[in-house]
Amino acid sequence: MVHQRWSYSRATITFAALAVGWSMTAVAETALELDPELAGRVGRNTLALSADSDSPGGLKTALPDGVGDLAQGTVMMRLRSSRRLGHVDETSLAMDLMNCSGVRVQLSEHRDSPRFVFFHPGGSTRPAAVCRIAYLNAGQWYHVALSWTSQTGLVDVFVNGWAQQRVHLPPWQPKGDRTLRFGGTLGAGTDAARIELEEISLHAWPMDEGQLRQAISLEQLADGGSGVRKRYETALDLSDYTLTPLFEPDLSKPLPIIAEDTLFEGEARTREPEPGQWVLEGPAKAFTADGKLTIDNLSDGPAHTVLWLPRAFPANVMLEFDITIERDEEGLAIVFFAARPCGDPVGSIFKTGLAKRGGVFGTYIKGDVDSYHVSYLAAGQRRTAIPGPRRSANVRKNSGFWLVACGDDQILGHDLGRGPHRVRILKMGNLVRVEANGKLSVAFDDDGETWGPVLGDGYIGLRQMNHLLSAQYENLRVYEVSRK
Repeated sequence: MVHQRWSYSRATITFAALAVGWSMTAVAETALELDPELAGRVGRNTLALSADSDSPGGLKTALPDGVGDLAQGTVMMRLRSSRRLGHVDETSLAMDLMNCSGVRVQLSEHRDSPRFVFFHPGGSTRPAAVCRIAYLNAGQWYHVALSWTSQTGLVDVFVNGWAQQRVHLPPWQPKGDRTLRFGGTLGAGTDAARIELEEISLHAWPMDEGQLRQAISLEQLADGGSGVRKRYETALDLSDYTLTPLFEPDLSKPLPIIAEDTLFEGEARTREPEPGQWVLEGPAKAFTADGKLTIDNLSDGPAHTVLWLPRAFPANVMLEFDITIERDEEGLAIVFFAARPCGDPVGSIFKTGLAKRGGVFGTYIKGDVDSYHVSYLAAGQRRTAIPGPRRSANVRKNSGFWLVACGDDQILGHDLGRGPHRVRILKMGNLVRVEANGKLSVAFDDDGETWGPVLGDGYIGLRQMNHLLSAQYENLRVYEVSRK
């Protein structure tokens, strides 16, 4: 079988927002022969597509004669934005990035993060799935690719050759529309982002991460930072730090674990936990046996569970533990850290007057507590048809639920099973580093401006979504960290 590739060679399409409306220019040079080395990686038979440069909504092209309906394929392009794409305060901003063979994808900004939004095949205006990223920097070229297989509904988004969060659409049958559309305008007025696209190419087979990485190996692209998922092969570097043991519970003995409800009279929080008490929030039970801490989720409803360690910890700290999960086909595990009441950087998260949290996610991410949290392990969820594994390990900042960094799920993202898995989370000033199974998972440097001030010391909580069912923790330790 000969793979086919149709492309614009050095075609640049610029979209600008003007006060009187939208204008678009398209410059498409004559198709060039592929570099022989590149052709060996991505395919053969380069054909030029004709552009309708009068289309105000983006570049419109037509499939050449002899090319059938694309039930599967890959679109690749280079993308650059005139401003940073991140979160927006109020109204979401969106542009159609691609509409091809039944796959309609928007690039949009929302209050928590930018994302690729996928719509139900067949012309529906109803979003079907999203793929979130943390940010794209201004003025830098990114390689963006989308691959699909209509029979299974599987769609993958790649940025700089790295597969992002998995997307699963309902299977569809490509229609007879042979028009392909790329690009649009993101925002309006002074806040509009001018989006440039170049080197758009269409391939008649779905590429995987290895093929994409090989295809773009010679390209000069933005580093991407922590804005998009990428794969790490190195361990967490602790050579510049001194670790001083600070906390290690004896898991061979019962722990003083209390339920959040015992701190309340009715709906009013009336007391704080006693020194040394762990607080369990949400429908769950937690206990120790055989040198392990077990947290069992007891509900299939919207409330999940968080177990708070029994004290606040310094601003420079490292948490480590081993986790074994009951099953690896479903579940999501999170650690909250540097948690303090909003506006009170020295207060207790259990002080009177704070609302009950009860394991309900919204009370932790948009409630009355500030924190960082990392989702270091993420599979799917059958009940809500969330596909898995997600692939990405994400850092978010609360209260606000801002997605501040994306990384690599070094556990379920690599199909490593139930465990045990070794997890380390380092917070050193404004630096956050997460390691799993001996490899760096995600790195985040908080600039103290984009998402508010850097968070300092605070409480640490272990969170499990209820579809994880049960997990066991052992070798749990917390260290105070200082520079050598």
